[in-house]
Amino acid sequence: MTNHEIKINGVDVDKLVKTVDTIKAEPNLSDFKFRAETAWKSGGQSRTTIQSFYGVGGEDTSRSKPFVIESDEPPVLLGGNAGPNAVEIVLAGLASCLAVGFAYNAAAQSIHLDEITLRLEATAFTHFSCCLSWALILDDLCSDGGRDGGSRRSFGTFW
Repeated sequence: MTNHEIKINGVDVDKLVKTVDTIKAEPNLSDFKFRAETAWKSGGQSRTTIQSFYGVGGEDTSRSKPFVIESDEPPVLLGGNAGPNAVEIVLAGLASCLAVGFAYNAAAQSIHLDEITLRLEATAFTHFSCCLSWALILDDLCSDGGRDGGSRRSFGTFW
């Protein structure tokens, strides 16, 4: 091997191979825990912060500032369009994950890519199925003597 980086598709192939070999030797290093904390603001608006995660056997501290994602609903779903809605954020996350996976796997096989474009679509039901269903389920847990003994004060932590 040479002393310079071999980059294919923006990926340092030597580091990629070393990472894969290290994980093969110590599979527990592949256990990652990613976190996001979302605070509801008003109406359809929420603010999500993402900063720390657990990986490679320890807590990562490489991010000095959190990433912040503002989300909202479009006006037709009673929002103000202050950001993408939750379904759009999930689609973006999935598309990003797939694109990175394709690029890394191509680099590992010395395949040079010019472009990857993914267009994802999700069907959402107009009866507010995702968010309202969660609210109803959580309300049911709280009102029927669920985990918090029947109190309606808190929805809890979800990770």
